[in-house]
Amino acid sequence: MSFKSTKAEVLRRSGDQLLCTAQQNLASFPFFGIAEHYRSSMCLFFHTFSMGAIFDECCASSVTDGGGSQECAILDIRTAENSAKDSNRKSSGRGGYISQYTESLDLLAAMYDGNRLDCELYASSMLTFTRRIRDMEVRRGLAAGHFSPDPDASTSPAAGSLCERALAQYRRAKESDEGS
Repeated sequence: MSFKSTKAEVLRRSGDQLLCTAQQNLASFPFFGIAEHYRSSMCLFFHTFSMGAIFDECCASSVTDGGGSQECAILDIRTAENSAKDSNRKSSGRGGYISQYTESLDLLAAMYDGNRLDCELYASSMLTFTRRIRDMEVRRGLAAGHFSPDPDASTSPAAGSLCERALAQYRRAKESDEGS
């Protein structure tokens, strides 16, 4: 075994230990939210920290965009037009901002490979978040799914799945090139 592969194995184990520690730390927090699920996150915050009156006003009534009442000023947010979707749509020229990165198999694979630990931490945090949201629904006597994020999205984020497929395809292509 070469020095390089031994060093890579040590770094991999170190990364896995960091991931495990980050997952344990995140699970020990009484609350964390997910930006893509803002309303559900805020309602979970109100529930977690016993803000019953605000929860009742903003979260227990009719569902709009993942939970909350249309009359709740706290949850009435205005978003800036710099999201990935907006950036992709507004870009001029061939493809949009995101397309520049997702159209190149090599670049997409490298981005995923370089961010593997972040992707895994996000996936595990979505599982914990979804479990906490469902627990809140039960404790509050709300219908199942009142706030719950899409279970498919929580276990396999679309971007993560795309990156994983790109990485696998990239590695297969690289192996066949080296075999030629």
